[in-house]
Amino acid sequence: CSGRSSSAATGPRPACTRRSFRWLKERDIALLGSDGALSVAPSDLPGAAHDFALVHFGIHLFDNADLEALGETAAGQGRWEFLLTAAPLAVWGGTGSPINPIATF
Repeated sequence: CSGRSSSAATGPRPACTRRSFRWLKERDIALLGSDGALSVAPSDLPGAAHDFALVHFGIHLFDNADLEALGETAAGQGRWEFLLTAAPLAVWGGTGSPINPIATF
């Protein structure tokens, strides 16, 4: 995502904007993974990025993913495409679940 968000506690950090979510949706992505949480509210979004991505664009989110390890593995194998498997828990009435995503190269 592009843009910046900041707070007194965290200072400046990358943030998703309406434009970046629109760009992702135009490419018909199935989910958005982040090595942090997308629950902050960038300046141009009404509410948290979670709400905007899910409600307005139907983009599913993975928070706190270990993307650095994924990138290192992909670079080591010289492969950037993989099968992603993620099986959430069946939580009746739940809106989220812990998962253990697996990338198979």
